[in-house]
Amino acid sequence: MRISNWDNSGPSSWDPKQKAPIDPFNTARFNVQPVDQALSGPAYQQNRSLKQAAKPVLVLLAIMWAIYLVEVFARLDLTSLLGIHAGQVSSLWNIFTFPFEHLNFGHIVNNSWPFLILGTLVSKEGASRYLWVTVAGTVVSGLGVWLLSPTYSLTVGASGVVFAYFGYLIAAALVEKNSSQRAGRIAVAVVVGIFYGSSMLMSLIPRGDVSWQGHLMGAVGGIIAAIIIEGAEAHRLQARQNGPQIFPPSR
Repeated sequence: MRISNWDNSGPSSWDPKQKAPIDPFNTARFNVQPVDQALSGPAYQQNRSLKQAAKPVLVLLAIMWAIYLVEVFARLDLTSLLGIHAGQVSSLWNIFTFPFEHLNFGHIVNNSWPFLILGTLVSKEGASRYLWVTVAGTVVSGLGVWLLSPTYSLTVGASGVVFAYFGYLIAAALVEKNSSQRAGRIAVAVVVGIFYGSSMLMSLIPRGDVSWQGHLMGAVGGIIAAIIIEGAEAHRLQARQNGPQIFPPSR
């Protein structure tokens, strides 16, 4: 995710397609269940293969790459149209578009791999749950960028959503109430932490044109999603165990 100064008072010589410093985290349509069903069920669906889990993630990646390739071959620049202009009310809708726009080849490649890997781990729990986590990460990271980024800055990239996946996987292991599923969640969290923990923490340090605001708030969005989803699941499981309550008829 990049931040660049953007001056609306006149033309800029900044070319978003030029090479930029590479940061490791610079960063669909499916049959969606009702929210009460999406937020319940087993943490990891045993009948959901990695191939199935990767499908919704690949759809979102395909959209990102399609936008990038159209810009390259058609010589278009959609950065201003799709990116978030900090503090500008007219740019609020860009919260839903800025993850799909990238500045250059290195930017989109460095976002694609963690997006695919971490997104597939989240999607292993179900396409609907994956969608809710993705939306939460997009909205919370986008609002964070809009509110906290420097004035006249322009931010694009999917790294905020990547951080949401990371935050969700770690937090879900901590708040899991089902003992039979806790071990699996902890194992996933440990592996994710080993491979991505240090890079994620480094990407939260304010520096250069990297949007630490989007990274931090994306992780917060993932944590919030984990707390809500696991809380709803625990509540439903408890209700099922208790069974229906029968009250004597009133006289």
